[in-house]
Amino acid sequence: MTPKVREERIKDKEEDHERWKEQIQQRELHPRNDGSDENHNKTYQKMMDDLEKQIQELKDGRPSKKKKVKVEYWTPESKGEMDETDFDRPYLTVSVHKTITKRPTKDSIRMYWSIKDDRCEYLVEEKGYVIGVIESVVIGVLQVSGWKIITEGDNEGRVEFEGELLSDHPSIDFTLKDRTVSGPIQYFNYPDDWKDEKES
Repeated sequence: MTPKVREERIKDKEEDHERWKEQIQQRELHPRNDGSDENHNKTYQKMMDDLEKQIQELKDGRPSKKKKVKVEYWTPESKGEMDETDFDRPYLTVSVHKTITKRPTKDSIRMYWSIKDDRCEYLVEEKGYVIGVIESVVIGVLQVSGWKIITEGDNEGRVEFEGELLSDHPSIDFTLKDRTVSGPIQYFNYPDDWKDEKES
């Protein structure tokens, strides 16, 4: 890993750490008092602790130790429901439950997807979104400004989006009740003849 790549990964992980810290602070300022506050904060604190270890290992130049453990995917809590009528632009939802603990939130959402060129161009033209979800709950929203196809490596042929991660988007932490697929991708507010085509 080059020093530049290491610095970029540290910066991304520190941004995620700060965002999750804000989630805890917001819950403390606006508790639900329904018994879920403690579990919510414990979940985010555990993720922050893991990130702190990863950040320190990157700063020390040490690779993360890998050990076989039972995979338990994080499931976020939902504040309520939203549907596609709450969005005024095209968007696609991508399931990130397998990558959210391996990559920064932004990278988990924007890469690596098997999507046709015209779908990508449509998002750019309409300033649409790629929305990262876990169990249909929104964990991050990327406003798309560009895209490219990976030309080498394990992800050759897949798409990597470019854009801004919107940390204050109103859909974050809400369930998208119209998401019905079991696969990784579903389109919304796209032309009707595009919606049902399967991609991964």
